[in-house]
Amino acid sequence: MDKGIIARGKNAGRVLILAAVLMLYAGIGVSAAEPGRVTGLKAVSGFDATIELSWDRVSGAEGYVVYEMGASQREIARVTGNSYKVTKDSAGAALVPGTFYQYAVCGYASDSEASVTGDGLVYGTASETVKVLVAIQPPAGFAATGLSQKVIRLTWQESAGAQGYQICRSTKETTGYKTVKTIKKGSTVKFDNKKLKPSIVYYYKIRSYRKVDGKTLYSEYSEPIAAVTLIKAPKLKSVKAISNDTVTVKWKKSAGAAGYFIYRSTKKKSGYKKVKTVKGGGSTSAQVKGNESGKKYYFKVVAYGNKKLKKTYSANSKIIAVTMNLLAYEKETYAQKCKRIFGKKQYVTYATAEEAEKHMTSVTVAVWDFGKDGVTKVTKYKTFKVHKNIAPTVKQIFEEIYNGKEKFPIKAVGGYSWRGSASSSEHNQGLAIDINPDENYMIDNGTILSGKLYEPGVNPYSIPTNGEVAKIFKKYGFSQGLWPFKNRYDYMHFSYFGT
Repeated sequence: MDKGIIARGKNAGRVLILAAVLMLYAGIGVSAAEPGRVTGLKAVSGFDATIELSWDRVSGAEGYVVYEMGASQREIARVTGNSYKVTKDSAGAALVPGTFYQYAVCGYASDSEASVTGDGLVYGTASETVKVLVAIQPPAGFAATGLSQKVIRLTWQESAGAQGYQICRSTKETTGYKTVKTIKKGSTVKFDNKKLKPSIVYYYKIRSYRKVDGKTLYSEYSEPIAAVTLIKAPKLKSVKAISNDTVTVKWKKSAGAAGYFIYRSTKKKSGYKKVKTVKGGGSTSAQVKGNESGKKYYFKVVAYGNKKLKKTYSANSKIIAVTMNLLAYEKETYAQKCKRIFGKKQYVTYATAEEAEKHMTSVTVAVWDFGKDGVTKVTKYKTFKVHKNIAPTVKQIFEEIYNGKEKFPIKAVGGYSWRGSASSSEHNQGLAIDINPDENYMIDNGTILSGKLYEPGVNPYSIPTNGEVAKIFKKYGFSQGLWPFKNRYDYMHFSYFGT
């Protein structure tokens, strides 16, 4: 890397500062104290459009005069030391990068007896002339921005005196830089670096250049800047409810991704919050919990890449909506219930047992019951039939009862039961469940129609109307058979449509 441009004049002639022939006045002659000739003049161009001049001290010199040479010879400074920083030309204008300048220096001393210039000074012989090129500067305002997964845009400000620019790139901040583009116009201030890899941090440096006397002269490099290529938005494939509160989100992986963020909202166009971070660019699915039954949710996925920089995310995937209706829920409307069970908005009554049984399926659930000692609770299994479209909900209900704090004992369960085409019972449809019928009687106007007793809090098999079992069935849209307006109570009975 160039540190500056140093030039010495090899063939330049001497600059005659004083007149070659001195006019002699009566009684006055040239002083013998004239300083010697200045030697060792050097000029170094800095990358801030300045020139540092330095020279050897001359015996007898009290100071030095600095001249800019060329078409005209003008004094630009007087100094007492043996160096001077040039920032302007002889006309007072800033130095122009890429331009040659010439300088010479001579010493001076006081002479009270003789001075041909009338300023009381005597001047020595000027130094040889030095010629120096003002170094060009690296472009200011160098910036980089990722435009896509394969393109980074570089921009900068035009550099004075530059005929072009050289751009270098690396994947490391301090090493490994290689030239990726040589810009051949000094007025060009933009370059799109293409065919890059997604989600990679790239580092760039730039320098200006100018051709002088057949040689290419370069500025210093700029400080490294960094940018990251973007990531292609993931292709969201599906969002499906797999349980009462859980969905599975599936997408197609994005090249360059280090992982994915899953966002969720109850509104399509606003309100999205991050609900899941999935590490690993090869991941293509995740489960998201915490969804409420009956609610409609909107999901989208964003890929993230290299975390060294801020802009490391893809655009949003498309949005997919899902309604949490895999399982029944308390606030379903009548029409929604019909749609879930019968596929239409109307209730369907099966005319025969053969027709009904085509829609039934068997479920087996774990329950608590008392062991042989009548005290210890043990796990048992009950199998019964229900409508196939309510079966997932029924399984969930009994799973929650089994895992509940009460460990409510269940010794008998009934589901689908054909009771004739004239019956309005939901048992015909496989949509009603009876639990512990002996201990949870059906009573109508004081007359027991089915079962033997109902003693909640006394008999462990009796189901409290405000207990855990009743609450879990209610959570999933079932209601206990309580019809006070009819003065009829069926404590064993839980039905989906409330009949």
